[in-house]
Amino acid sequence: MIWRRSRPVLWWRWVKARPATLTASRSAAAKRCVRRHHAVDLKEKEGLALVNGTDGMLGMLCMAITDLRLLLKTADVAAAMSVEGMLGNDRVFAADLQALRPHRGQGDSAANIARMLRTLGLIEAGRPGSTVRVQDAYSLRCTPQVHGAARDTVEYAASVAGVELASAIDNPCVTLDGRVESNGNFHGAPLAYVLDFLAIPTADVASISERRTDRFLTWRATAACRRSWLVTRAWTPVS
Repeated sequence: MIWRRSRPVLWWRWVKARPATLTASRSAAAKRCVRRHHAVDLKEKEGLALVNGTDGMLGMLCMAITDLRLLLKTADVAAAMSVEGMLGNDRVFAADLQALRPHRGQGDSAANIARMLRTLGLIEAGRPGSTVRVQDAYSLRCTPQVHGAARDTVEYAASVAGVELASAIDNPCVTLDGRVESNGNFHGAPLAYVLDFLAIPTADVASISERRTDRFLTWRATAACRRSWLVTRAWTPVS
């Protein structure tokens, strides 16, 4: 994207440097380019700013972090609704169980789900007596582990973005003692790695959500989903 935006500027500089080599078609194209884009005389280091994508990568990383934080909150809500709709075992989200594996993101996700389920009565209403399944499907009881790991990955990415936002990636740079030094701080590796890292939990959160959806679509396969359907039907007001 950055290259496409800079192409008219670089093309005009090429035209000015090689006037004798232009064919009629290229000459016409050059005139159209000039009409659409004002000629720009690049100053020191402006060429690097046009073709180096590190700032663009940082901007995309910051937007991805913001989007994923909202996505993971929404995913917790969807997971809680799924546990309720399938009459799942809400005891697996207890704080003392999560403390046995004290990853921060896992604890936060489990607390979110448990808080939402505490205020809802559908699970208890759908249980025959006090019966409850000992173990639900992974897509239900392992939700905090997946969502939590994703949260931790996002926060790691945020720490990288925070360092990058406070960094100088100019080349050459002027040091505090007045030296002008060439350096490689413009390289995008720290951002590229963490952007790739974020793709892993994003895909996994989507995958476990799809597995919960599949259980709703194949509700005849489990007695719990049949009970959930009957209870939901009983609670639905007739219009």
